[in-house]
Order: sequence, then structure tokens, then C-alpha cells
Amino acid sequence: MPIDISDNYIHTNNYNIHSPKASKLLSTYGAIKLLSEIDGNKQSRDILTISKEARNLINKTLVVLADNAANIKPHELIFYSKNYANGEAILEALNFGEADYSGGYISGRKEFGFMAFCLNGERQVIPNYAIPKINENSLQEVCAEDNVLRLENRSYYAYTAESGKRYVWRVKDGHIGSARTEYIHNNDEAHTMQDTHDSREMLSIKGVLSQLAQGCAFWSSDYNITAKEALKRVGITEGHFTVDAGAGEHHYILKESGNVDDVDNILDHLNTRDWIDAGYRQGQIFKVYGNEYTIDEKGHIFVSPDDGFKDTEVVYPKRSADMGACL
Repeated sequence: MPIDISDNYIHTNNYNIHSPKASKLLSTYGAIKLLSEIDGNKQSRDILTISKEARNLINKTLVVLADNAANIKPHELIFYSKNYANGEAILEALNFGEADYSGGYISGRKEFGFMAFCLNGERQVIPNYAIPKINENSLQEVCAEDNVLRLENRSYYAYTAESGKRYVWRVKDGHIGSARTEYIHNNDEAHTMQDTHDSREMLSIKGVLSQLAQGCAFWSSDYNITAKEALKRVGITEGHFTVDAGAGEHHYILKESGNVDDVDNILDHLNTRDWIDAGYRQGQIFKVYGNEYTIDEKGHIFVSPDDGFKDTEVVYPKRSADMGACL
């Protein structure tokens, strides 16, 4: 899914930072010398223009904010040197990379930090100011259609909090969470109590959705919001629903009580058990979510999650030992 990092949003090739501290760092010969000798190549390269002052300082040179405290090695900037003008590649690496490493920044002055990721087992660093901001208004909303929440793997979506503010979410292999790169674009001074409330709201909702997208059971007490509330926020109502976020389809039932039944586990139990061995007879009928299934000569029934279910109950046939059962 294409992402918009245009208009007034940050670009890797024209984002300007101009402050006294930035000017001082940029004029430090040692930092420029260190970062312009990537791969042992002494030839200077015009990698990123930071400000007019930086351009006047030295033309066609790799200009990056860095100091000894950051402990950045030249080989850790190889990816950046090759992709400094490719905003999508930078976002892809940081948000969907092999592994996440903690980056560094000074609180309130995030432009002096960096974010890191793992590439083929090697740590790579991207300066914070070179990281594009995703335009959340260009993204599709996290929203179910006909009780099916289908999110494309390795893609970005927008979530609108109760406050009305939109946030960027990422989807990766069943994990639904905030886009990691968006954190650096938050202005600490402008951070409000509403932002804090939104963060708590989203933490719980993303937790519930991620668990379901990975086919994992959970307890409502694990989060500060019930599953029913979380699912309602993304358009899922009572009854059968499906979640697919890059880790395969998973099928559930949201009950009026707020409980969530794992349909895949229930169907696996129904399809694999030998019901003749369990005391039932060939030809008896199970009523599964409104559809009828007959026990065959081998003692099995076969129910597919695609069968178009009409209700939310499983009714067992009668057997000699009891008068029926309901699951």
C-alpha cells in the first residue's frame, strides 16, 4: 500500500534543521570526517542537505549529526548512505526490519538522535532528522467490513482515537502496533493529557487485535478495555467475525456477554474426534452454528469455517448416556 510522505511532511532530501547546537555539531570537522569515510572511501558524497549553513560549510559532503556519545560506527551507516533519498526504504527498514534496536535521542531534541535496525545480522543506524513522517490522512482506516477485519501484511493504516485524532499503525505478521518511526515526530512540548489517554486506549485495542490476529487466546483482564469494546472500535459486532493481519485467517464468535469463542479450535475438535468412539452413532446429526452435519461411517463430521453459519451455538445429537449437549 503506497504511503504519502509528501506536501508538508518530512522528506529525506529537504528536511532542514537549524539550531545553534545543530550548527555547532555540523561544523565539527571530526564528525564530518568520520561519517564521510564510509567503506574507506575518502571521496566525499552529497548525501543529505541539512541547512543553508551546512551547505555553505562544505559542498558535496556527507553531512550527518553525530557525536562520540552516540557511538556510531561508519559501517553502521552503509544502508543510510545508499538510501538517504529513498524515504520508503528507510520507513520499511525501521518499521518492518529484522529486529528492533533502541535508538537514542535527547528528550525534547530528538533531531540529535537516531533509530537503528538489524540488517542481515548487522546493526544499521538512521539519523532521526532523516526519517520521513507518514501522512496519516492518506491511509486507510483500520475498519472491518461485514465483520471481517482484513489488514494487508507489512502495511500502514490509520486509527482514529475517541478524541478524533488519527494515528499511524503498522501491520506485520499478525502484530498490529504503532509505526515505530512516528514516535520521533511527536513534539514533547506539545504532548497533552489527551495524547496520553489516546496512547492508553490504543495500547489495549492493539493488544486485543494482535492476539486475535495471531490466533491466541487471551483474558479480558489482560487489557484496560474489554474485547467487546475493542472490537466495536474497529467495526466488529456480535456474532461470527474474521481477523486476518498477515498471519492467516482466524475465525471467532463475539458473544453478547463479551466473551470470544475461538471457532478454529472448536471446528478442529469437531472434525478430528471419532464420534462413534465417543458414544454416538453413524447417521446422527450435529447442528453446528445453524448447519447440519452427519456422522459418517468412520465417526467423523466435516465443518468448514466458510460454510456460512447462521447462529452461534453447537448442538450435539442425543446418545444413550445423556439427552444432548450444547457447546
